Amino acid sequence: MRAGVRAVPAARVAAFLGVLSILGAVLVHVLAAVSPYDDAYIIFRYVENFLDGRGAVYNIGERVLGVSCPLYPAWLTLLKTLLPGVDLPSLAVRGNSLFLVAAGVLIYFLLRRLGMGAVASSVAGSAALLSDEILRPS
Repeated sequence: MRAGVRAVPAARVAAFLGVLSILGAVLVHVLAAVSPYDDAYIIFRYVENFLDGRGAVYNIGERVLGVSCPLYPAWLTLLKTLLPGVDLPSLAVRGNSLFLVAAGVLIYFLLRRLGMGAVASSVAGSAALLSDEILRPS
């Protein structure tokens, strides 16, 4: 190594790559067109009925749980309560970036715990964050 030139520690490279990937994934979610799939509108209806005081129902008067992921409507209800001026499809698409980032960060920490190096773990977490399958516009 030449005099006066220091090597960049692997932890800094990993952190830079991770932060860059997180920012990229969030940016895609913020700028992407909002086009949820058909089943999302079932959840949206449950949330809207609940917030309008009709209960967590799809059809008024029919107490049937019609969602396979009850925590997700709870999450959207919280978001809609905090941001009432934003429509549910936008909240869902933009709010999902939080779970994507959490998945990428958890992949990083899991691989580190399993003994993988910082840079390799960061590359794996970044690959999950920036996957074409996840970020592809519909």
